[in-house]
Amino acid sequence: MFTLVSSYCLGYRYVGTLHFTFLINSAAHKFGFKPYDSGITAVDSFWLSVIALGEGGHNFHHTFPQDYRTSEYSGIYNVTKHFIDLLAYIGWVSNRKVVSSETVERQKSRNRTKIMG
Repeated sequence: MFTLVSSYCLGYRYVGTLHFTFLINSAAHKFGFKPYDSGITAVDSFWLSVIALGEGGHNFHHTFPQDYRTSEYSGIYNVTKHFIDLLAYIGWVSNRKVVSSETVERQKSRNRTKIMG
């Protein structure tokens, strides 16, 4: 009986996890703003960052895929970045790639120009 109940609940947990993951990814391409590249579907969303512990910087991530931070803002809403930093501190992660702030600003300026005209 226990095996039956646990396998039944495990199935719901698995399906629920998949649905939540796909919901986050769908929202990251639908609801938000595009400060870095308006020509792609990925968006940045503060609320998505809160819900998904820092994964709301999807436009940043798609524009600068080599940057480990997922967003140029490293406040409390970028838990993923802080977790990777912790792993680097204890020696489990090395060679983190970061795009320079000048490059980020240049891309934002280019995107504003593209939007304005």
